[in-house]
Amino acid sequence: MKDLKELKDIVVNKPLEQSVVTIDQTMSFVNEVSDILLQGLDASEDRFIYTERISVFFGRYLEKLKSLLEGKDLDLAFWAASLLIHYKINDSLAESVLLDAIEFSDNDDHVSTATVILCRNRNQKVIEVINKRLNSKNPEKKMRDYFIEKINDLTEALGGSV
Repeated sequence: MKDLKELKDIVVNKPLEQSVVTIDQTMSFVNEVSDILLQGLDASEDRFIYTERISVFFGRYLEKLKSLLEGKDLDLAFWAASLLIHYKINDSLAESVLLDAIEFSDNDDHVSTATVILCRNRNQKVIEVINKRLNSKNPEKKMRDYFIEKINDLTEALGGSV
């Protein structure tokens, strides 16, 4: 097992390819820790105490992720919001970050990522925001077609009730 400081240095300071490999190694370590915690819960006679302690582990991660939403790095805030909403963690600020990206962003990656995540989660607010963008920004045909397809897919998934 590598030293955590060494893993951090590689993830933060090395080229993307090397960082991704190390991120995968770090995630493997995190998975092992998660498995240990859940095995302990399974074997425990006092699952309330175990659950309480494990919740601290996950709670701290969520707190750190949510704190990125209000930072000065708007790109980082966007990607933190996308993680939260992708995993269906209810957070109005994260939802707002993604909806704003669809309506106002000039970054196509942000626009398409936010649209996919919100549509996949069947968020009805995305239809209103896409319509605002279609009416105010007059997107190019490719993006217009993409938005219309997403609205149609979401409307169908919701049973045509939008």
